[in-house]
Amino acid sequence: MAIFIYQTEIQGKVVTGEIKAKSVQLANLKLKSRNIDPIYVTQKPLIPFFAGGKKLSSSDMLFFTRQLSFLLSSGVSLIQALSISIDMTDNYSLKFVLRDILKMVEGGKSFSQALRRKPNIFNGFYVNMIVCAEETGRLDQVLKDLADYMEKMENTRKKVRSAMVYPILVLGISLTVILGIIIFIVPKFESLYSSAGGNLPALTQAFVDLSNLLRSSWYIVAGVFIGVPLAVVQYIKTETGRNQFISLIKVLPVFGKLQYHAALARFCRSFYALLKSGVNFLEALSISRNIAAHDEVMRGLAVAKNFVSQGKGFTKGLEHSRAFPALITNMTRIGEESGKLDSTYKKLTEYYEQEVESLVEGLIKMIEPLLIVFLGGMIGMIILALYLPVFNMGEIV
Repeated sequence: MAIFIYQTEIQGKVVTGEIKAKSVQLANLKLKSRNIDPIYVTQKPLIPFFAGGKKLSSSDMLFFTRQLSFLLSSGVSLIQALSISIDMTDNYSLKFVLRDILKMVEGGKSFSQALRRKPNIFNGFYVNMIVCAEETGRLDQVLKDLADYMEKMENTRKKVRSAMVYPILVLGISLTVILGIIIFIVPKFESLYSSAGGNLPALTQAFVDLSNLLRSSWYIVAGVFIGVPLAVVQYIKTETGRNQFISLIKVLPVFGKLQYHAALARFCRSFYALLKSGVNFLEALSISRNIAAHDEVMRGLAVAKNFVSQGKGFTKGLEHSRAFPALITNMTRIGEESGKLDSTYKKLTEYYEQEVESLVEGLIKMIEPLLIVFLGGMIGMIILALYLPVFNMGEIV
């Protein structure tokens, strides 16, 4: 008996489930008997696949969007373009998603309606851009803009991630080298000095004791070095852990500034893209707020949205929130007065993305010498501890 994946709509929400049956027809009959009206039913493959509960990677989304834009601009119909995209991708997860979308489009739904049935894959930003594209008949161009947007957002995300991971990676390698010296090199010196007799200097004895402890309890050390990082990563994935991690990052001057500027860059780029595509102002503000993913920026945008809803003006809302730098509030005022808010936010996007790049470069330049000093200091201390007994060799003899 095979397993089938189905999706249905319950109180306006799309729900995914599984059901066992001998065929897709029997699966449909079973669902009907349970008063479930499925949007679609498809057999679950035997190999790992995407069942609608997880997001595709950003590279998968970028590949699909850019490819679809190219096909549509070449004069291919949407249904043909989706069929070609299914054949051209080697990613089974993407194939699964595209087949469902193709079925819905062939069934009479619009492209945006089909995408809206996959909320875990296509967020509000993506769907609203497609809605505006269908209304204006510029689907190929909007898809190209979407691909460019995702590519630039991914580049910014990678820069921020590299700045966060780089010091941790270098520090981990440094500690591994130091542990290797303590575990494998120190015992050789210990045997050399013990044959001469006498008491070792306090610093040397401390490293010898540490080496003996690490060698006798290596499984505890390995558990700590592997288990602690994994536990920290898993904890950060939880809502509480993530909030505490963000709070810690904010305390660190350079890292906090980097996170803040990255959030401003995300907000400006998404807001500009939505305004350019003709999305409703308040809806564009709400979507951009979620994409910013920064507590301070999100709080400020919520205040600004309330001001706009009450007819008090976007600029006044930004100023009242005190969450944005003077550059954004002043540029927004100019954009509102000139009626060119979208082009204003395009310039702000370019500025803050450049700021993020500069902050990342500055952070790496600042961290490198600190790590070198730390590593050099630790290794220097070990070398001093190993050769200190040589200076007392006369007394020992």
